[in-house]
Amino acid sequence: MSKPTKEKARELIEEAWRRRRESSEVALDKSERPYAELRNLLSEAAAIGREINDQSVLSVALRRLGHTYLDFDQHEEARALMAQALLAANQSEDSCAIAHTIRHLGDVEFAAEQLDAAEKHYAEALALFRAQVNPPALDFANALRAMAILKEKTESRDEANQLWAEARPLYSMAGIEGDLEAT
Repeated sequence: MSKPTKEKARELIEEAWRRRRESSEVALDKSERPYAELRNLLSEAAAIGREINDQSVLSVALRRLGHTYLDFDQHEEARALMAQALLAANQSEDSCAIAHTIRHLGDVEFAAEQLDAAEKHYAEALALFRAQVNPPALDFANALRAMAILKEKTESRDEANQLWAEARPLYSMAGIEGDLEAT
């Protein structure tokens, strides 16, 4: 058996994410999607992250594992995994990973209709992205989008419009165009 490596963990994460994307593109009913396989791949990647003590790998694996539960509205499981991912991101001291994970924790709260908690997480993620010199455009845009959608839901239309105006150029920088508000 080969020694677990960061590269192996990243391969597992990417393979799981590729399969998730492909299964959603063919419009299978959620029950037909290969989530057990995805969770096994991501759990294996998380185990490697723990074994080699790579908090960055562990954070990504746990965050994506949390998504597989969020896809089925299993909010408690998703929240627990996102919280573990945030602990790992904090230990990695990677401010982008921390902001990204906090935003996803907000997504779990939003899906669970815990709008105050979601707003708190989105605001924290946005503050972290804004404090960075060059935050990743797509991650920052997605955080702005998440807060804009929340503001629309809470009927704070002016704030939502300001957030959309800030997000659009970042999406363009990331090569994404079109009707972002409808997605």
